[in-house]
Amino acid sequence: MKALVQIGAIALLLSSNAYACLTQEVENNNSESNANGPLCSGVTVDASIHNRNDVDWFYFDTSSTGDISINLSHGNNVDFDWFLYRETGSYILSGQTSNNPETGTYPAAAAGRHYIKVTRYSGTGNYQLTVNFNGDGQSGEPDPAPGQCSYGPRPSKPGGLTVYRVGSLDDSCVELDEPAVLLMGGGYRC
Repeated sequence: MKALVQIGAIALLLSSNAYACLTQEVENNNSESNANGPLCSGVTVDASIHNRNDVDWFYFDTSSTGDISINLSHGNNVDFDWFLYRETGSYILSGQTSNNPETGTYPAAAAGRHYIKVTRYSGTGNYQLTVNFNGDGQSGEPDPAPGQCSYGPRPSKPGGLTVYRVGSLDDSCVELDEPAVLLMGGGYRC
């Protein structure tokens, strides 16, 4: 099983479609430690507030300074709010009006991880969250580092699975002059 997971991870990293943007909220993301992500810049996430105790957390990483713009739209007869956090500390910007969409822009002075918490002021229902920022995931495409691969960040580990890595954690670029086929397999190890 370990070998199958390793081979699958390598195949995903070498695939041009390995970078998948979060487009649908996955419960249970009611805390910062269980935040959904990473978000891609400009890619809308469909989500919902199910009950009065539901709080949704999302994360994204920026690799440069620049504006972070947030747009939260929701149905009628509800009022949802959002809070933007750096990796540590209290919130740095919020949208806490009755506007729909609830928007705001923060001029980020440093790159790094950011979190967004979506809460309800009143009502329950569906919403759409779109964040625009500089850095990884810009317009759904990752920014390649100079001299590095443009495969994008590693995909998130699906829940309930264990990841095993062997060798360097750094990706290596593979350039092929002609089409190639990757044959994979695996099985249960006794």
